[in-house]
Amino acid sequence: LGEVQASVARHVFTASAAARRERQEKLTENLRIAYENVCLATKGVQIMGATGNVVDRLVVRTLCTDIANLLVEMQALLHFEEPNFLLASASDRKNVVSSLPDEDVRHAFADLEAALAKKNASEFVEMLETYAPTLGTQLKKVDKKRERQLLF
Repeated sequence: LGEVQASVARHVFTASAAARRERQEKLTENLRIAYENVCLATKGVQIMGATGNVVDRLVVRTLCTDIANLLVEMQALLHFEEPNFLLASASDRKNVVSSLPDEDVRHAFADLEAALAKKNASEFVEMLETYAPTLGTQLKKVDKKRERQLLF
């Protein structure tokens, strides 16, 4: 009976670890795509000039908010046993962040929230690039060839 229980426990643990790893990879891929889109959008806004302000605010409300939610979910996955929450608003995000154990991570999220409140995508990207190591993520620069194809 002891061997059977140990075998079941091992199976459950490895299945759980595999599911966590798969979820982490999916979140990382979604973060990479959203980051590239924000970078391309900020360059497009710079090209647009004065009319780009509306687009910039839209990028902050959509893509930048999605990035913040992805980062919170990634941190929750690292620190909590089974993160079950819905990030529907900024207050939901703040509640999850306040329960994270690492003070540096909470400070990074506070600065990202401040950048979101300013409704400027380039400032958010700057903060994101500054705090990416603290948040345990690596941000890759957008491929120059792809950037040129999409912008021109």
